[in-house]
Amino acid sequence: MFQIQNADDVLITPLEKFRKEQIGAAKEVKKKFDKEAEKYYSTLERHLNLSSKKKEAYLQEADTQIDKERQLFYDASLEYVFKIQEVQEKKKFEFVEPGDTSR
Repeated sequence: MFQIQNADDVLITPLEKFRKEQIGAAKEVKKKFDKEAEKYYSTLERHLNLSSKKKEAYLQEADTQIDKERQLFYDASLEYVFKIQEVQEKKKFEFVEPGDTSR
C-alpha cells in the first residue's frame, strides 16, 4: 500500500500538475495563435482580391491593416514557439534529468 501511495506522490501527482499547468497553458497559447493565424490569412486573402483600380487611400488603408494583422500573427507565433520550448525544457528538467543516472 505504501509503495502505491509513494508512486502516486512521486509520479502521478507531478505529471497531473504538469499537464494541468504547463500543457493547459500551451493549449491556451495555441488557441490564441490559431485565432491570429485565421485573422491574418483572412485579411491576406481579402488583400489579394482587391482591385488595383481602387483609390490610393483605400489601398494604403488595406496595406496598413495587413501590416497590423501580420505583426499580431508574428507575435502570436513567437509566443507559441516560446511556450512550446518552455514546456519541453520544464519536462526535461522535471521528469527526465532527475531520474537519469547515466551521467
